Amino acid sequence: MLNVNTRPKRSQLAGFTVFETLIVVAVLVIMAAILLPMSPRKNPARGAHCISLLKQLDLAMIMYSSDYTNQFPMEISTNCGGTHELVANGLVAPQILPLQIYLKGSTFYNVLVCPGDTTRAAAVPGAPLTDTNISYFLNPDAQATNNPANTAMFGDRDLVISGHAVAPGLFTFTTGMRLDWGRKFHPLGENIAFLDGHVEIIKPGLLAGVLARSLSATNRLLIP
Repeated sequence: MLNVNTRPKRSQLAGFTVFETLIVVAVLVIMAAILLPMSPRKNPARGAHCISLLKQLDLAMIMYSSDYTNQFPMEISTNCGGTHELVANGLVAPQILPLQIYLKGSTFYNVLVCPGDTTRAAAVPGAPLTDTNISYFLNPDAQATNNPANTAMFGDRDLVISGHAVAPGLFTFTTGMRLDWGRKFHPLGENIAFLDGHVEIIKPGLLAGVLARSLSATNRLLIP
């Protein structure tokens, strides 16, 4: 008898059905999401980690001031255990070393390096601390009693003027200067820690305005 059922068997079909194709694509997308690391631009965990580290450093400075009659290391003479005379050297490390007792052990060294600053590594405990082990600028003219909620203490060192990186050392900021972020650490906005203990993400284009409001009359920054 003639077999009138002309439907081809499954083994005779070429390729996948639409449903099977969608399943394969979905599996590939999931595998790619698992295997491929997120880029810095889309990695919120890195930004949150940086904020946490910067906040710890900021709070250590605040604790120091509470133990020294509302003064920071850079306000106290070296003759009295401070670092005031060392500001002119343009180095951040000597200004931060007095905070070590508030961030003991390896925590102190790890706090000083932003996870987005891939060119810097934390110092080894017991080894000399240098500016190459620090990711954050410092405001040496900060005063605890001067509008702390709007006064910057620390911030990401990724600073540029008219597209050129700000050189390490003692930097003087003046009103009207086109200071901005280099967008290398956190492309969508980098961080500043204020004297009252809070940290803000400052978007590109807004940095100069924030610093103009927050810094003292001398407007100096120590860049590591």
